[in-house]
Amino acid sequence: MAEPSTTTPCVVCGRVPTRAESIRRHVGMIVMQRFVKLKQPLCREHGIEVTNTYLRKTLIEGWWGFVSFFLNFFTVGNDLVVLFRYRALDEPQPLAGGAPAPAPTPAQAAPPTPTAAPGWHPDPSGRFEHRWHDGQNWTSNVATRGQQYDDPAPG
Repeated sequence: MAEPSTTTPCVVCGRVPTRAESIRRHVGMIVMQRFVKLKQPLCREHGIEVTNTYLRKTLIEGWWGFVSFFLNFFTVGNDLVVLFRYRALDEPQPLAGGAPAPAPTPAQAAPPTPTAAPGWHPDPSGRFEHRWHDGQNWTSNVATRGQQYDDPAPG
């Protein structure tokens, strides 16, 4: 279990306290399956938002396939526990010592290499502040000013 941190800021908004919980998503594909795991420090607001998004997608996409049907119960259970842990966090506050650093402009933002660690990175298209990189590809998950969106055309 990850302990709350008052020194590590949220990767989306830069506020504290945060938790770095393993938020999981499962996609069943009849014969194969795909797991997505996010473990980034997130504040209460963004932890709840990301966990709810992953949970909703898992509840729709996770059941397809014999093995996936059973593994999906683990994924849903994990996300429910994580959701309750994020709800237990205190109200997000700016990090002591000032406001979070502004996000880099698109000209400053260099996209991570294809082997970059999974996480939020500056959006290479410049349409949003951040875009989720799953470690191999850009996804449709984007964020601007602490609000998450789904952009169907990843950069």
